[in-house]
This record gives sequence, structure tokens and C-alpha cells, in this order.
Amino acid sequence: MYIPEVPDNSLTDNLNKLVQLTQQLSGEYSFFYSSPLNERDIAEIEKNNNIVFPVSYKEWLQFTNEARICGAIAEFYDINKILNSSSFVQGDTVIIGSIIGDGEIVCFSKSDGVLFTNDHGDIYEVESFDDILLGVIEQLQYRL
Repeated sequence: MYIPEVPDNSLTDNLNKLVQLTQQLSGEYSFFYSSPLNERDIAEIEKNNNIVFPVSYKEWLQFTNEARICGAIAEFYDINKILNSSSFVQGDTVIIGSIIGDGEIVCFSKSDGVLFTNDHGDIYEVESFDDILLGVIEQLQYRL
């Protein structure tokens, strides 16, 4: 199983925890991580799509561009596929992933870069992608 190298950024501590849990649980559960994007690639995607990603989401993309974590615990979509699909870009909202497989989605606003989750119509703003990772890590720890 491929696990990308953890970049040195504000997500590093929780990315290291995610990697450790992935290694511990990979015998029982499925995981997938794609290759990361570099800063140049991210800047080009932003420019070509007239969009600015939240800083912490850019840091996630420097770890992996797409991930399926422990089956349905979390899925984060390939940013190029997202931006080329009207089902992921709805007005000002860009859907970047889903959590726990029950309909909760992870999004950000194109106009102000605010990250948020939408849990069946209930909107919860998050300060950083790190907050999303903490929830994923907590779910993974329950499986140990």
C-alpha cells in the first residue's frame, strides 16, 4: 500500500497520526492515498479555475490529492475531478469529500475560502482542515 510522505506544515502532527493508524489498521480495512500535488501544481489549478483554496486544504493536497480512508470513514476527492464536475461545484460551494459515509460532506466556499461540513443540512464551519483530520483520527482510533 502506498502512503505518501508527510509534508512539513501545520497538518504534520495529525498526518503522522493518520499514517500510523493507517499502518495499524490496513490489515483489516481498506485505505487509498494518491500522489500529492506540489505548490506549483496547486497554484496552477487555482489560477486556471479562478479559485483560491483554503491554506490548510492546500497543505492536505501536498500530502495526497485523493484518499479513501478506512472504507467509508472518510473520502477526499481528486481536486481535478472536483473542478471538472458540476456535481461537486454548486454555486459558491466546492465539495471536497465525505465523512463517515452517511451523507456528511466536507466543503469550502469559493468566495471566502471558509471550510465547513454539511451534515444533512446542518452547516458547521471549521477553522482548518486539521479539524477534519481530528475527527477522522478519532473514528480510526475506535477501530483499534
